[in-house]
Amino acid sequence: MPASVDAIILTNTADIEFHDLTKTTLDTLRVACGDMRLNLFVVESNKEARALGLVYEGCETLVPEDVFNYNRFMLAGLLAGEAEYALMCNNDLIFEPESVSTLIAQMVSHRLESASPYEPNWHMRYYGERTPEDPIDGYEIEHHVCGWCICARRDMLERVRPLDERFSFWCQDSNYSKTLQREGVRHALVPAARVRHEFSRSHGLLGERHNEMTHGQKAIMLEKWGEL
Repeated sequence: MPASVDAIILTNTADIEFHDLTKTTLDTLRVACGDMRLNLFVVESNKEARALGLVYEGCETLVPEDVFNYNRFMLAGLLAGEAEYALMCNNDLIFEPESVSTLIAQMVSHRLESASPYEPNWHMRYYGERTPEDPIDGYEIEHHVCGWCICARRDMLERVRPLDERFSFWCQDSNYSKTLQREGVRHALVPAARVRHEFSRSHGLLGERHNEMTHGQKAIMLEKWGEL
C-alpha cells in the first residue's frame, strides 16, 4: 500500500453553501483514506473567498491568477504534490469510509494505472441491484471514467499527460479517456470503493462563460479527436 495520496479538489467558494459543500468533501476524504497519509490541495476559483472568511482548515489552498479552467487548475494542484497516487476530485462528493484506501488497494492488486470509484445511485442504471465485485475495465464516460472522481498513478500522468488545458470544463473526461486508450493505459471502475456525487451543484456559477465551457467544448473535442 502506498504511504500517501494527493487529493486535489477544485472549488468556487461563492458563499457559505458552497463552502459547506466542499468541506463535506474534505471531511469525508479524511475518513476515506484510513491509515494512508492524505495531502489535501484545494484549488480555489473565487479570489475573494479568503477575505470573506470562506477558508478550509488542514489543507493547502491554491488561488490561480487565471480565470477558471478545469484542467489548468487541476494541473496546478497536481504540481503542488508529489505522492505516488493522485485523486482528482470535484467539490461535491461524499466519500464512504475507507473508500480511497480500498480504491488504491484495488489499483495495486489489479495493476491499474487509473480508476474511478463506484457511485451507487448513478451506477444502478448499469448494474441494477447486482453490484459487481471486481473492477470493470473500460473507457466509457460516466460509466467507467467518472470525471467527478479519478485516481491515477502520478508516473502515468507525467508520462501520458492526459490533461489538455484546451478543455476548460466539459469534455475534459472524454479527452482523458481517449488519451488513455491511445496510450494503452488501463482504467477501471472499482465497485468496492464508493462515493456519492451531488451532481451539477456548481454549474450555476459559470455565469456568462456557461456556453463556452459546456457546449463550446465539443468543438475542441471534434477538432482533436474527430468525434465526441
